[in-house]
Amino acid sequence: MNHVNQVKQLYVAKTYKGQDQKLTLADNESGDISLCWTKPTESVTLADSREIYFRYRGATEDSLLRSDRIDKCNILWISAISADNLKEKLKTCTVKLLDAALDDDGNPVCGQDYILRIAFKKYVGMSDEDQHFKYGVVHATKGMTTSDFYKVLAISLAKNFSRENQKLLTFKLGDTEVTSKTTLKDLESVTAEGVTITEYPQPWRRGIILQQRVEFAVLPGEIYNDGDEHVTWGQGYSDGADGVGLLPFEEGDEIKYWVGRRAADLEWFAMGERGDQYRQIFWPDNIDTAYMVDPTKDYDYLTIHYSFIGSNESSQKSERDLIIIAEEGGCVSDIFNDVKSAVEDYNVEIIDKMDSNDVNPVNPDNPDDDDCEED
Repeated sequence: MNHVNQVKQLYVAKTYKGQDQKLTLADNESGDISLCWTKPTESVTLADSREIYFRYRGATEDSLLRSDRIDKCNILWISAISADNLKEKLKTCTVKLLDAALDDDGNPVCGQDYILRIAFKKYVGMSDEDQHFKYGVVHATKGMTTSDFYKVLAISLAKNFSRENQKLLTFKLGDTEVTSKTTLKDLESVTAEGVTITEYPQPWRRGIILQQRVEFAVLPGEIYNDGDEHVTWGQGYSDGADGVGLLPFEEGDEIKYWVGRRAADLEWFAMGERGDQYRQIFWPDNIDTAYMVDPTKDYDYLTIHYSFIGSNESSQKSERDLIIIAEEGGCVSDIFNDVKSAVEDYNVEIIDKMDSNDVNPVNPDNPDDDDCEED
């Protein structure tokens, strides 16, 4: 599948049939793939060949494809990355009172308004200027303990966020989730030591709604304490801790189906650029596209980044990606090993993130690539 004028070619592989296998519609199943090479003579091996390419059996019964023929001299880098290295986790933090914001008895300062501001970036729009603010407020009263404070704050936040069309965050006191319907009576048995704020997974629809992260910062306000100057009452948090006095978020639970959904979207748009731009435009009288990515599964990636350079009257010159994805633990490792052996005499950067995060040239002692000089 080709994407954006064929600068990104995607193949969803299920079974690696090995080297130089001739695939047929009758004998092969969808997802079968084979690494091949050009043979000026039958004696030319994979290591000796100048060009490599892939044969591929697509999703439908009439889909037998071949990738670009890639000149080894034009390969810039090859990377393989496991699904484990692509998974992401929800952002989380626990808001607690700082000692400077407590009275001599260790309680919130009576009469002060403790305001927690939560700032969202790129809300609705895609610009950093599109920001949205939500608040949680606690008015400290006489005899209020820190546990009471956290309960009131969590309920305030939950009620304010209940007005949003899409749930953005969750609020917990320990293991107890607080919602807009939670009351102080419901929390009588809870001893709170802070309010845990966690990103909530956002909705996704293949090719229509992208799986997004919630970009937000937690910003406690300031209070007066015993006539002193303003003091910040809690610890703030932000992505990358780019603000003064802010800490980075901690990692929470893994985002379910993150890798699979991203792979499904890539396949959707790759199919669109290949020729399915007008899918469903004549619904229900449309031809349904067969997709091979299961968004509930995780996928490993192999990427060959190369320059496509035309010859003679073909003056085109562009960088392209050939991407092969397969279910986690599938055939990507085997294909990766064969592709590495094919370019071991060339100065190609290899990025191996299957079991580690190694980045190293295959052949650092041959920087000139004599085999690539013009005849």
